Amino acid sequence: MESKQNINSDPGATQFGNFINYYDFNTVEQRTSKIVDIPESFWNFVLDPYIVLDVGCNCGDLTEKLYEILSGEARRNVVVLGIDIDESLIKRAESKTKKNQNLIFKCIDIMNVNHLKYVNDFLESYNRKKFDAVFCLSITMWIHLNHSDEGLRNFLKTVSLKSKLLIVEPQSWESYGKAVRRMKRANYIDAFPNYKTLKWKSDIKIQINEYLQNNCNKVKVLETTATKWGRVLYFYKETQNLMLS
Repeated sequence: MESKQNINSDPGATQFGNFINYYDFNTVEQRTSKIVDIPESFWNFVLDPYIVLDVGCNCGDLTEKLYEILSGEARRNVVVLGIDIDESLIKRAESKTKKNQNLIFKCIDIMNVNHLKYVNDFLESYNRKKFDAVFCLSITMWIHLNHSDEGLRNFLKTVSLKSKLLIVEPQSWESYGKAVRRMKRANYIDAFPNYKTLKWKSDIKIQINEYLQNNCNKVKVLETTATKWGRVLYFYKETQNLMLS
């Protein structure tokens, strides 16, 4: 799928959130500031290797940092699969991290059922059915704008089924309006046809939280304070595993 992006007029005008210079204005340190302080015991490092999925990995800077955090001083055996819809960003990620065989990047549209076969095959290669942790950081708005309410619900179901621990960093409803306006200014007037028909709106964070807990067999176990950008990270575990964790 071609990404609509007008670099000359506004590098921040994107249809899928695939900013070419994202970490220049929202650094990796800022984005992981609430993750580094989480105690190691929370992650439940039981199986070896510890397998992670980073959805919407961009050029891999954050993915690499997540690997470093989870590996820790003990240098745990952690494998991270980063996926993104933008092939050029995936190539950049591969070129920067090619010496680390535990960082794998793949151009995948998680909303494409056919693309999910690679994710399933990846898990099967480790004899697993789920990732130990799935990160969905600042990705829900782009799924929502491009695939409507139903698409967002399907996305939440998909990542819930694939995760033991699910980390979601949803954007606010105000961010939706900003994204739409930037695309209009870049002359992509019809970029988000679903925007005006969305029913999950001003209380989007509450609706995502309720849907995950009421429909996806997840329960919220941690909510961080806001990052510098005002984003909150929500951590969910499977309900049947709570007594074991």
